[in-house]
Amino acid sequence: MTGFGYNVNGFGSFPSRGVPYAIDMLLVGGGGAGGGDLGMCGGGGAGQFSDTDQIVVGKVEYTITIAAGGTGTIGQGNNGAVTSFADGSGTISTINSIGGGGGGDADYQNSGSQPADGSDGASGGGGSGQQGHTTFGSGGTGNAGNDGGSANAGGGGSNPAGGGGGGASVAGENGQAGTSNSSRGGNGGNGTAWVDGTTYAGGGAGGIGSGSGSANIGNGGSGGGGNGGRRNQNATNAPNAGAANSGGGGGGPPWQSFNQSGSNGGSGICIIRYLGDQVATGGTVTAAGGYTYHTFTSSGTFTA
Repeated sequence: MTGFGYNVNGFGSFPSRGVPYAIDMLLVGGGGAGGGDLGMCGGGGAGQFSDTDQIVVGKVEYTITIAAGGTGTIGQGNNGAVTSFADGSGTISTINSIGGGGGGDADYQNSGSQPADGSDGASGGGGSGQQGHTTFGSGGTGNAGNDGGSANAGGGGSNPAGGGGGGASVAGENGQAGTSNSSRGGNGGNGTAWVDGTTYAGGGAGGIGSGSGSANIGNGGSGGGGNGGRRNQNATNAPNAGAANSGGGGGGPPWQSFNQSGSNGGSGICIIRYLGDQVATGGTVTAAGGYTYHTFTSSGTFTA
């Protein structure tokens, strides 16, 4: 696939496009943010994990857009953004990896303490809970990954717990309601390992009302999911954000006070590899196992 153009003097010709060759490419969308406000909120869902084989053409520029994770806010967690690979010459259609769904919020002041469902996304966000209500939020639907987990109210004075966000390979866990010593936010769903052995796109865990031990904290899914928050009589453990450039969902906050924001989702990533020595430019370039890798942690251009 070779085109020709004129040189600067108007004589002769030169190849304007190079030789096609194969690449392996990972695209991960941004992780969803955990829900916010009163607490016991759902964890964010993971961004889409997309592993694809493509043919690129030498000397052609391809635009890489790296997604931001969802921003933690008061109320429903924001979904993550899209990571994309686009070819201005039209040889390859734009490839997108969508963002994860935001976690449900226990929006006390604006919704009369009504808990909310997690948002739909690449993987769904977890649902939220709130004491005194018999209806608790359900997990969002995963459109390119897995569903989020539902919140759980329990009964008899049990502390409610938010659901975990879905991960690339496993659904988010339902919140585990119980006494102050046994309730736990739902764990985030685990992510998926790429060919380089690194795991991406884990879901964020849900938050809980109280608990006396570290075992009560919901764990973020492998692949950058953030842990959920926990409040007890001695201290408050804030939720963790999704890890940068993982597509991991943010953890849901615990019951603490009104107007607390959910935690941010992790940003996305793009990694391109091909067999042999370096022939392309763009991103951070490394070599391993006979392959050249180009890693994009921020938006840029891959020139094949």
